[in-house]
Amino acid sequence: MSKINNLIDYANKKKVFSAQDVIGEGFSRSTLKQAVDKGLITRWGVGSYSLEGTAPEDYFEIQRRHPSFIFSNETALYLHSLTDVAFSKYSVTVPTGYNMKSNKQFKAYYSKNEIYSLGIEEIVSPFGNVIRVYNIDKTICDVIKNENRIESQIFSQAILYYADNNKKNLTRAIKYAKIMGIEKKLKSYLRVIQER
Repeated sequence: MSKINNLIDYANKKKVFSAQDVIGEGFSRSTLKQAVDKGLITRWGVGSYSLEGTAPEDYFEIQRRHPSFIFSNETALYLHSLTDVAFSKYSVTVPTGYNMKSNKQFKAYYSKNEIYSLGIEEIVSPFGNVIRVYNIDKTICDVIKNENRIESQIFSQAILYYADNNKKNLTRAIKYAKIMGIEKKLKSYLRVIQER
């Protein structure tokens, strides 16, 4: 099998990849260039590639370009199936002090380092790539903390879906809420849900 065919097999498994990924797998830059020149692989931007006819996934590309971005709030709700609404902007949390340039693609939330690092997990995106998002319990705490920035219908739906979700860990959620200063609010929402 030729080097290009091996590269195509790799690209088919990886979906979206960088030149560094290819080199790390033992392929040369010249093999990558040949595949691009033959129209087998598409170059999407600085160092971003995929098979011809396969568009790169936004979630993966965003985090590749912005390693500090953690998907949170509305986007995390969607990724955890706590809402059925797909939002036009990606909600991301960055550390306080991060220079977030104005970009209509993102809705930014800033967080102190000790809260920013709470509850980060890796999940497999809808396109099969590994991305970083806050876990379900940190997500519900973020949504409660940012209630005034989230549509009321989305907020209510998220609370109800969370209450019925078998992946929730209330002990962990209360621990996060305590650190974030929203323990009373979280407990009051949970009480209302239990009483319904």
